[in-house]
Parts: sequence; C-alpha cells; structure tokens
Amino acid sequence: MEKVIEIGRAETGAKKRVAAYARVSTDSESMNHSLATQVSYYSAKIRQNPEWEYAGVFADFGISGTGTTKRDEFKRMIEAADNGEIDIILTKSIQRFARNTVDLLKTVRHLKDIGVEVRFEKENISSLSGDGELLLTILAAFAQEESRSISENIKWSKAKTAAQGIMTNASAPYGYRYENRKLYIVPEKAEIVKKMFYDYTENKMSAYAIANKLNADGIPSPRNSLWSQSIITHLLRNVTYTGNMLLGKTYVDSYLSHKRVWNKGERQSYFVKNTHEAIIPQDVFDKAQKILDERAVIVKRTHCFKNKIICGCCGGFFRPSNYNTKAYGRRYVWLCVKKPRKCPTAVLNERELEDIIAKKLGADSFTETLFENEIDKIYVGENDVLQIFKKDGAVINVPYIRSGKRAKEK
Repeated sequence: MEKVIEIGRAETGAKKRVAAYARVSTDSESMNHSLATQVSYYSAKIRQNPEWEYAGVFADFGISGTGTTKRDEFKRMIEAADNGEIDIILTKSIQRFARNTVDLLKTVRHLKDIGVEVRFEKENISSLSGDGELLLTILAAFAQEESRSISENIKWSKAKTAAQGIMTNASAPYGYRYENRKLYIVPEKAEIVKKMFYDYTENKMSAYAIANKLNADGIPSPRNSLWSQSIITHLLRNVTYTGNMLLGKTYVDSYLSHKRVWNKGERQSYFVKNTHEAIIPQDVFDKAQKILDERAVIVKRTHCFKNKIICGCCGGFFRPSNYNTKAYGRRYVWLCVKKPRKCPTAVLNERELEDIIAKKLGADSFTETLFENEIDKIYVGENDVLQIFKKDGAVINVPYIRSGKRAKEK
C-alpha cells in the first residue's frame, strides 16, 4: 500500500511545533505588564522543551474574550494552524482563550479536526483527551456566566454613579476637556461653538453651510478631519453645552457583543443640572432645537415628487427643502442634492410646480394620485426648461424663469 503522509503536521518523532495564546482585556499599565509576563513565560517554556519547536506567542491586548471578531492575534493564530504551522497551542485558562461557550467549542473542534491540540493549563485539560470536550463545555459555561455577572455588576455600578450625577469615563464634547471627572471649557474651541449656534439661530445658516464655512476657514473638526452636516447637527443637539449633563444616552446591549446603542427609553437615563460651566445659554440652545425639529420635518416628509425630479446637470435626484417667509410662512422647495456648490439648475417651488402639473394635465387641482397615475418623471434642464414625461410616452416642455429663490412659469 502506498504510504500517505499528512502535509503540514509533524511526523512521528519530529519536534512538535508549539505556540501559545495570551490575552488581557483591560488597557492599563498593570495589565500591560501582565501580558508581557505571559508572553515571556510562554516563550521560555516552549524553547526550554527539547521536544518542542517554537511557533510563536500570539497576544491580544485590551480585547474582551467574549468574542473573537476583534481579536486579530487570535485570528492570526488560527490561520497559522490552518496552514499547518502549529501542532499544539498553550493557553493559561479557558477565560483567556474565550468566555463565549459557542465560540470556544467551535474553535476547539475546528482545531481538533485539523489535528491541533489546545492545552488549558489552569484547568489541566487537553482538547484531544477523551473527556476534554465535556469538561470544556461545563467550564466554558461557568466562564460565560462569570462574564455575564461581571457585566451586570458594572451596569449596576454605572447606573448608581449616574444617579448621583457623577461623570465617569466621560468623552468631552468639542469645546471642553475632561479632567478629574469634570468638564472644563477650552476657550478657543468654545468660541467656535458659540459662533456655530449664532450662525444657525440668528444668521439662519444650515448645518451644511456651517460645515462648509468651517472647512473653508481651515478649522479642524473634533476628529481633526473635515466638518460635515452630521457633525454640526450632533453638536447642536448636545445639551452638555448648557452646563447640564444627560447621563445614560447609550448603553451596551449585550455582554457578548459589546455593541453600544443609543438609549431610546429602554434604560434609565439621568438629567443632571449645573454640572459644569455652560458655553451656550439655555434659551439659545432651545431656539436651536426648535429650528432643528422644524427642519427635520421636511427630511421625514414624504411626497410623490421623491425620486421623480432629475437634475439635468449631474443626473441626481432633487431633494426637498424649506424656508420661512413673513408673508407666506413655510415654503417647500425642491433642489438638486449638489446645490448650491455645483449644479446651476433651478430651485423649484413645490406649490407652483403642483399648479403647473395640474394645469398641464387639465385638472382643477393637484393631487398625489393624479401625479402618480399620469407622470413618470420630471427632468430639470440647465436652461431652466422642465421636461415632464408622462406615462403614456408624451413629453411636456415647460420653460421657467427665476425670480430670486423662486421659479415661475413663463
């Protein structure tokens, strides 16, 4: 019979290629020392055994053991095992390897299938032994329960601290610095925040326009990158600028996934007054919130024109917007998504466009049902000519002339 040799695994009598896995889950100086100690220990242990060949020590720092997604060194080790570079993996304990029972058993079974042994020193378990998997299942369940218990204790501690109005591990908003559990104003950045609120509430500038202005002035964003509309909106919504704190805005949804989500009423939150010096007066902040809420209405507002009006300059769809007038109140308009930076196409007044469509279709008044039944799309040319494409194939050309921000039919 022809001799079959398994490629990548140590043959009988050859030295075993041995690696080790170490992990700590806390980014602190003491834990950093602990990781270095583990690496040094395993490096010496493997090299001192004449029957072993050193295959490396893989170490993850500041990463939780409840999942494997973010553990880069762990994944690199498994890849090396798959490539036939490792025969034995040493690790301190089940908790160092994985606290998630499903992940642990899945990984150990995979390694077992490719002939790689995992030795857990604290529990004195080998994954290739007869009762190894049973013991692993039981002990891993205990480790996972311990993780859950620790997580619940941390949640309880944070909730009690928040209820007392104490900030812990706070992330300082732009314009502040966090020191000794308190927020202190950074004067030069605080002035930018004040100007931002003033431009939004008094100069009637949009968040998009404010972002462009800051970028043009060469002022870096909180992350030292370009400002965006979403960053400005987030800052305008931050109640911290009033000198008060809303604690518990986010929470971790699971001790296994560690995913942080926004608190929309699922957990208790705490509003604490006068925790630090304010940058923005309460009345200015309230005014900004009112404008934000009013402008948000148009974003959520649905209309039959959505995805039906096409820009002749860039090919993009028109989006809804709005502005206030003393004579007529709120006016809704439609404009290209790239205005006012790139596209010279007209701004279309929604009411006037509805009247034109009703007139061209011979109807007494405009309805969304009429539009949806009769009109396929509207093409806005650079020469201020609207092309209304009907579903029956007919095309209606409507010339436009501009009058300030409004567009009127000739």
